[in-house]
Amino acid sequence: MKVKVNKKHVSEGNFPLFKAGSTILLKDECNEFFAWYSCEIEGYSTYIHEDYFENGKLTADYNPTELDAESGDILEVLLIKNNWLYCRTQNESYGWIPGDNVKTI
Repeated sequence: MKVKVNKKHVSEGNFPLFKAGSTILLKDECNEFFAWYSCEIEGYSTYIHEDYFENGKLTADYNPTELDAESGDILEVLLIKNNWLYCRTQNESYGWIPGDNVKTI
């Protein structure tokens, strides 16, 4: 599925790929986005969807990097997790963006 960015999104920085089995420290449930939690992974503060962890460990490889996206950018949606989309840009960058910032084309 392709989407068009209708509201600019600025990422909170780049993160490494965390490997399955990495230990996570959950902090708080995110009030704004259902099933998302603030956490710490390998010393990095970030967010994680509940589908990616069990018993304090990552169940799959995970990269929490968000996309820097400008209004008008076209993205290919690869995955959706409770109103956050994991996408690929036309220049082959990957990352998350809130669903409220895009519209289907």
